[in-house]
Amino acid sequence: MARWILAAGLLGTLITAPSTAAEWFFRGTANGWAATAMTSTDGVNFDTCQRFVSGDASGGPRFKIDRYGNWQQSYPVADYGVNANTAYQIRINASTQAVSATAVASCEASGFASTLPQLNVRGTFNGWASLPMTLVGDHLWQVEAYLDGKASQRLKFDQAGDWAVNFGDSNGDGVLEKSGGDIFWSAVGTVRIQVNDQTLAYSITPLGDDNQPPLAVITPGGTVNVTQGASLTLSGSDSTDPDGQIASYLWSSGETTESIVVNTTQTGTFTYGLTVTDDQGAKGSSSVSVVVGAGQSSDSWYFRGTANNWGLTPMTSEDGTTFCTEQAFGSNNPRFKIDHKGDWTEAYPAQDYLVNANTSYRICFDSLRKAIEVETLAGADLQAPTVTATPSPGSYVDSQSITLGVSDDQDSAPAVHFTTDGSQPTTASARYAGQPLVASDKGSGTDLVWDEKRVSSLKIKSHH
Repeated sequence: MARWILAAGLLGTLITAPSTAAEWFFRGTANGWAATAMTSTDGVNFDTCQRFVSGDASGGPRFKIDRYGNWQQSYPVADYGVNANTAYQIRINASTQAVSATAVASCEASGFASTLPQLNVRGTFNGWASLPMTLVGDHLWQVEAYLDGKASQRLKFDQAGDWAVNFGDSNGDGVLEKSGGDIFWSAVGTVRIQVNDQTLAYSITPLGDDNQPPLAVITPGGTVNVTQGASLTLSGSDSTDPDGQIASYLWSSGETTESIVVNTTQTGTFTYGLTVTDDQGAKGSSSVSVVVGAGQSSDSWYFRGTANNWGLTPMTSEDGTTFCTEQAFGSNNPRFKIDHKGDWTEAYPAQDYLVNANTSYRICFDSLRKAIEVETLAGADLQAPTVTATPSPGSYVDSQSITLGVSDDQDSAPAVHFTTDGSQPTTASARYAGQPLVASDKGSGTDLVWDEKRVSSLKIKSHH
């Protein structure tokens, strides 16, 4: 179980040289939740490539990024779900803590040295989608593409397909600059594009063949919105080749079929790419964005503890996985549990979860990992006001003129409501404004009884 802790001075940006020790760690079903160091070339973005086969007893294939390798600080809050039998290039931005996972064909190393972990070419010829380049030699990335000669035809190079680290050529000298300008190309035809990621020199070489590349089409296309858990199939059957036929399909998730079934168990925005190859080896690529929104959760989890006298308080969820509630605890041995069905047949943790007295918390429960996270809420007022009466409660021979007083540790002007007929005061009862209250004895019994309550109330009884 993790407890959310926010310490002064914890936030900030730490930039280190690429050769320094790892500062971020991958943990997930792909490595049995061990701590695998991630690498960085810029001190801001940390990467790892992992292949997921299946999930575990607590859920499907998923992961988190651990800041120190000790679960003290990890991202995102809920586990990041991915597809089974798929390799992913995983990244976290140390400044924003944004986590991304891009499906790749393989995590196997090519055996060639490289400065960049991956490289893509993007331009008008492919609608600015990401066309992955292949490492064909030490520091040499290569890809072949058909440039169709559209107006203002141009391209750029993008490391991870997110524009975070991209390269262009502002002065047209054949050497790339980080965040440089678009590279213009006026000719039509298939070209071989090469980049040396050590010197940043690049070349675009026409191949001189007449074969036109295929057109990759994904249906549905564009941005696809779907509810969490709903069925979704992406198809490449509408892909065409103007001078031949489609020979093969390759999806970014690794499948080589004409269509794929998308995993929609995890909310978020996911990119799926398709590369088709024609009967002469030319390739065409396209991609779509799938936005998975949270649906209505059919599962229920309940908070039960001293804060609600061990009653049943339903917890709320936006993703159907993480359930949360806010609770204020008093001083009497504060503790709680999370109950699944509301009948104690399944409750977590095994022992009561202890918290601090007179403190309010935001409590969240991960229903997949069965993990509880608590966050202290500032500004909770759990201390009741103190009410006093002069003279003090007791029996007196003579009539008494009673004055009341009230104080509070946070409220500078607390109110007192009172009754003189022995009934229980409420906020609808008379409010004390400093006037004297008379209690006279016309028989035996208690002249004055006052009760200090959480609602700042007072009862005055006069026996006759």
